[in-house]
Amino acid sequence: MIGDLVRKLVYYIATSIDGYIADPTGDTSFFPVHKPILDDLFSRYPETCPQHLREPLGVTASARRFDTVILGRNTHEPALQAGLTSAYPHLRQLVVTHGDLPEDATVEVVSGDLLAEVARLKTEEGLDIWLCGWAAASPCSAQHPLAHGI
Repeated sequence: MIGDLVRKLVYYIATSIDGYIADPTGDTSFFPVHKPILDDLFSRYPETCPQHLREPLGVTASARRFDTVILGRNTHEPALQAGLTSAYPHLRQLVVTHGDLPEDATVEVVSGDLLAEVARLKTEEGLDIWLCGWAAASPCSAQHPLAHGI
C-alpha cells in the first residue's frame, strides 16, 4: 500500500493539560464527563464509545475513523471489573497482555511482538487503528515510525 492507503496508527486518548492520562494510582475519574463534551466526541468518533454506554448515551453511528483498537490489560480492566469481557465488540479488539483474559470471540490477545503485529495490521485493508491506553502505547510511541499521530 502506498501513501494515504496505508492504515494509520493513531494514539487517541484523553489527557490532562499537563499530559497525564491518569493519576498515580491509575484513576481517571478526575476527567470531566459532561454531556456536551461526550456528544461532540462521539459525534466525531462514535466507535470510541464503549458498547455498554452506546445505548444510554444515544450513540448509534457506525465507525468513522477506526475499525481496530489496541489496548493494554490495564486499559481493558475497567470493562472486566464491570462484568464485561469486551468493551468494544463493535471493533476488532487487540489486548496486549501476558496474562489470561476471559474468553470472548471479539478480543484477540497479543503477548508477543507488538510492533510486528502493528506492522502486519497496517498492511490490511480497513480504517485506521486506534491505540488506546498507555500500556499498549509504550512500545509504539508517537515518535516511532509506525505511529501516525496523537
